[in-house]
Amino acid sequence: MPADNSVLTASPTYKIIAAITFPFIIVWSLVCGVIIGIIGSTVNFFQVQRREIREEIVAITKYPGWREDQFKNQSLYFAEKGEQRARLESEFQEGKKAPRMIRFILIQIVLGSIIFYPYLLIRGIVMGPFLAYNQSYNDLWNILNSKGG
Repeated sequence: MPADNSVLTASPTYKIIAAITFPFIIVWSLVCGVIIGIIGSTVNFFQVQRREIREEIVAITKYPGWREDQFKNQSLYFAEKGEQRARLESEFQEGKKAPRMIRFILIQIVLGSIIFYPYLLIRGIVMGPFLAYNQSYNDLWNILNSKGG
C-alpha cells in the first residue's frame, strides 16, 4: 500500500464521475438485479429438483428392493404397539407395496413448487439488486482507482 494512500482517495474528477454514475448504478442494480434474481432462483430450483430426482432414479434402478424395505421398516417403526402394528405386518405379508417412483417424483415436484420455489423467488427478487449493486459499485471503484484510470 502506498504511503500517501492514493489508492483510497480519488481525485475530484473521479468523484464527479462517481457522482454522475451513481444513479445509473442504482437503476441498473434494481432492474437487472430483479431479473437476475428471478432467473438465478429458477435455474437453481430446477437444477436441485433435477439432481434429487436423478439420484432417486439411480438408487431405485441400482437397488430395486430398497424402497420396499425402507417403507416397511419406517411404517413398522412409527406404528403404535398393538393392533395397528399387527395390521401393518399382515398387510406387508399379503404383499403391500411401497409407493411407486413416479408418485415420489410428482410429490417432490409439487411440494417443491408450492413450498420452496416461492421462497426462493422472493429471496432472489430481494437479494438480486443488493448483489448487483455491490458488484457494480466494486467495478466502478476498481475502474476509478486503477493506475491507468
